[in-house]
Amino acid sequence: MANESKSSSLRSQIEKLKVDSPRNQDSAFTGIEEFVPGLLKEIRNGLPLPKTDLKSVASAKNAVQDISKKLDELKAYQDRVRALRDLLLQKKHTLTASARAELEALSDQLDDFEEH
Repeated sequence: MANESKSSSLRSQIEKLKVDSPRNQDSAFTGIEEFVPGLLKEIRNGLPLPKTDLKSVASAKNAVQDISKKLDELKAYQDRVRALRDLLLQKKHTLTASARAELEALSDQLDDFEEH
């Protein structure tokens, strides 16, 4: 009877881990999943380069300014993508470490259960 109770308790803990996992609770992670498609769409919409007219010195100067502005926008996108990549890598390591710790704890409980 004690073994059944331990087994039932272990099963309920495993089910609880599935339901309460950080992936299901972390609103920042959900926000990231929603943010990425929006960022990609924004980048795609922002990628077209401005039309350039090089027929005169004045229009060439304007073209240089327009292209410089577009380059600054693209660098800003690049910075946002790098920050997102870093955040996702950090989240991956956190989830991996958390999952590893949970699996170790469950493994220890299973070992204890098998010994009794």
